[in-house]
Amino acid sequence: MFSVLRRYWLLLGMMVLTVALLFILLYFSVRATFIKGVREYAIFVSSFVASQLNAEDIRQINGPEDMVKEAYLRVQRYLVSVKKLDKDIKYIYIMRHSSSPNAKPTDFEYVVDLPVIDFNENGVIDEDEKKMELPKTHYDASRYPALMNSYEKASADEDVSPDPPYPDLLSAYCPIKDAKGQTVAIVGVDITAATINLFLASSKIAIASCGIIVLLLLFSVASLYCNHRISATRIRDMNEELSQKNRKLEENLWLRNEFSRTIVHDMRNPLFVVWGYTELLAQSGVVKEEEALDMLKLIGTQVERMKGFLEDMLMLAKSESGNLILNKIPVDIGSLIKAEKENFAPLLQLAEVSMELDIPKESRLVEIDRELFSRILDNLISNALKFSPKNSTITIALEYPKEGMHTRLRVCDQGSGISNDSKEKLFKQFGTGSVRPVSGKQVGLGLIFCKMAVDAHHGRIYAEDNKPKGCAMIVEIP
Repeated sequence: MFSVLRRYWLLLGMMVLTVALLFILLYFSVRATFIKGVREYAIFVSSFVASQLNAEDIRQINGPEDMVKEAYLRVQRYLVSVKKLDKDIKYIYIMRHSSSPNAKPTDFEYVVDLPVIDFNENGVIDEDEKKMELPKTHYDASRYPALMNSYEKASADEDVSPDPPYPDLLSAYCPIKDAKGQTVAIVGVDITAATINLFLASSKIAIASCGIIVLLLLFSVASLYCNHRISATRIRDMNEELSQKNRKLEENLWLRNEFSRTIVHDMRNPLFVVWGYTELLAQSGVVKEEEALDMLKLIGTQVERMKGFLEDMLMLAKSESGNLILNKIPVDIGSLIKAEKENFAPLLQLAEVSMELDIPKESRLVEIDRELFSRILDNLISNALKFSPKNSTITIALEYPKEGMHTRLRVCDQGSGISNDSKEKLFKQFGTGSVRPVSGKQVGLGLIFCKMAVDAHHGRIYAEDNKPKGCAMIVEIP
């Protein structure tokens, strides 16, 4: 679920950045288009004004003293009429190259400017309405390439530019030519930046509003998608959990059924022995006294085996429920092995299999649960016996630990061995070796018990090959 949330926030962040970038690009595109439109409009106005003015009137204006002449007043009245037609035109004027003897190409001078008049009709002559430039007033055009290039054709600033002490403006210029095509002056038209900025501010608000709406829609879609993925993930996890629990229940059910079947099957042999010897003992005069004692001893041994089977079932049930508690005491494992050999003597004789012990002469006590470890030995020997052919040998070796090592028990048979793949599955609930036991019974349940018991001792149990043939079961106890 957390990975879905991380992907959701990553996706949402990418969408926000993408939408923000798109709308920023949209704003700059709108701004560029609007500036282009303003430039074209200003060029149009300046071109129109230039076409309506008489070049001879311009030539007659050479200084402030000409401001009272009809030529000056006629041109100024026309500029005022154009200014009043459009409130977005801030200034409109006529300029030309400076006539000063030492003038540079960048030096211009005013010819006609707007008079001091209440253009906005607010009843007051504002500061910018007082700025009337007199003829011959110098103007430095070095910062304005469009103005310097306008002597040949109409031109305009690329963008809004500062022009202290005037406000920020976008200016367009058009040459005024005489009948011979010679440029006598330039008409300048200034569009105030306030008008442009007002439109751009409105565009920003509109674009930002659209962006917010789009982001909200995307957020809603992303939220729905995320909720869907989270729900799908939860459902998948729940289904997987239910499947695992179902498989666990099936395994437990199979294990109980199989274990019960195996216990019943394995208990038949000792029951048959007990029943057979009991029948013989019941027939008076058939069995001698010494033989009767041996039979009673065998009956006791087989009863002990049946008791062991029942204890296995009880131990497995305790282990599964978490109630298996060890009763550790110092135990001589060598003595346990010898006792198990005696218990298995009748079965070994019946199967025509011998048993050899490799136990150190010196005895050593190890902290273990005596009853549980006896069941481990019983199961390992029973398992080895199942796989042992006639005239073969089962070897049990005990190694006491050196410093930093564990007590090591090896139970080896001379059967057909177990494949490497099967060794890993041997101690799992459904694990059985890929060989056929000599007795025809499947192996696995007894080893499951051994695994649980060894784990309870914090030890280790595993299988390896027994050279030259067969299998060795190894138990290591700390």
